[in-house]
Amino acid sequence: MGGATAIAGIILVNRLTDSKRLFQPILLAIVVTYFIHGIYNAFLISPILSALVVIILVPLILIIVFRFGERNLKNWMDVGMDAEVSLLLMINRGKFSKTRACEYLMSVKDHYPKEVVVDIYCFIALYLELSVKAKGMMLLKENGLPLPMDPEIMEKFAELDHLRKRIGKAGLLVLRPILRLNRSDIWALSILKPD
Repeated sequence: MGGATAIAGIILVNRLTDSKRLFQPILLAIVVTYFIHGIYNAFLISPILSALVVIILVPLILIIVFRFGERNLKNWMDVGMDAEVSLLLMINRGKFSKTRACEYLMSVKDHYPKEVVVDIYCFIALYLELSVKAKGMMLLKENGLPLPMDPEIMEKFAELDHLRKRIGKAGLLVLRPILRLNRSDIWALSILKPD
């Protein structure tokens, strides 16, 4: 039952970052571990059905824990329009190293080749530029003002797509706490593309 132990570890790591509450996450991890082990080993139902329950339950708990951790990390980094603008300004001023985003990237950089880390940084900068521009265009459109078009916009989208392919799915997962990469934010970028 390595999955139950992994869940307990994830809960502990996630919750121990909040130093005010030490007992609660340990108790929660123990309860979850015993609950999963108990269901599997109690033989209240047939072994096949018991295994099916665990096969369904463990991934669901992992998903919930990871989503919770991701949400906490996003809140910690204050992801939003203001955060995007300030992060883009820090990148443009050469002060990215003083941001929480950089702190987070430094914590995961050893898991990726150096070229991928550079591509991740370039993706962040380009995505932020396009995202801020798209949100500005939406504000202009909402107020009935003319929308200026960037003649190099399609080249920037091609570069963003190229970087996305180079960093791969694992790199995109690393970016989720830093950038808003959900469907509505990706859709917002489409306002920049010419008709």
